[in-house]
Parts: sequence; C-alpha cells; structure tokens
Amino acid sequence: MVTMFSHRVMTGQKKGSGRRTEAGMTILELMTVISIIAIIAAIGIPTFLNIKDKSIIGTTEGNLTIIRKALNNYMVDSPTNRFPVGPLDYDGLRSAIPFANLPVTEEDAKIQEGSLFYTGNGLTYHFTARSTNSFNQLFTATPNGLVRN
Repeated sequence: MVTMFSHRVMTGQKKGSGRRTEAGMTILELMTVISIIAIIAAIGIPTFLNIKDKSIIGTTEGNLTIIRKALNNYMVDSPTNRFPVGPLDYDGLRSAIPFANLPVTEEDAKIQEGSLFYTGNGLTYHFTARSTNSFNQLFTATPNGLVRN
C-alpha cells in the first residue's frame, strides 16, 4: 500500500485512471497573466506620477502663499509699514517672518534647494521659487498675488 501511494505522488496519476493530475500553469496562461499586469502598470504608473506631481505643486503653492500672507502681516505689523528689505534666501525669509511657521528646510516646503530668491525695497517685494516636481514649476510672487509660470 505504501508503494502505491508513493507511485501516485511521484507520477501524478490517480489510481485507476490514465490521466495526469499535475497542477501548474501553461506558458500561455503565464504570458496572459504577465500581459495583464503589464497593461495595468502601463496605465497606473503614469497616473500615479501625475497625481504625485500635482500634490507637490499644491504643497509648494501653499507654502508660497503662506510666505506672501506672512510678508503682508509683517508689513502691517511693522512700525514703518514696510516689507523686509534686501535680497533674502529661504532661511533669511524664515528668520524675517518666524511667525509664518514655515517648514524647516526648502525640501520640506517642496521648494528646490537654493531656488527661492526674494528682493524687497520696503515698499514692495518680488520673489521666485521652483517646485521640486518633475517639471520644476516656477512660481513668481508679489504683493498682488502668486503666479505659476
């Protein structure tokens, strides 16, 4: 009896039948599954990357809007009613407007490192910054608004 059982397992045959019962996939089935996975990936990956880019641009735009509002508050609260003067980088702006609670680094703010340039003469200001998305989206801000270039 032991020999019959081991014979069935090794040959993959059922007792009394001449057919094999091996489990597995044919090469055609395997290729079909791989094709379906490839189609899903071809559709899904670009969609995911597009959503990720939009999210990064939104974060950048939000942080730049916070900077604009903080600069306007700085001017209103200043005894001379002026904006910060001079050229400033991201760290300089964080120091000038600490109440804005900006992210510690440009990377956290989704701004390319070293791309934020602020110039102000007290009466007005202008700054540009690039997003860290795949298109390196450029933003320009003035007291009148924020523009995505």
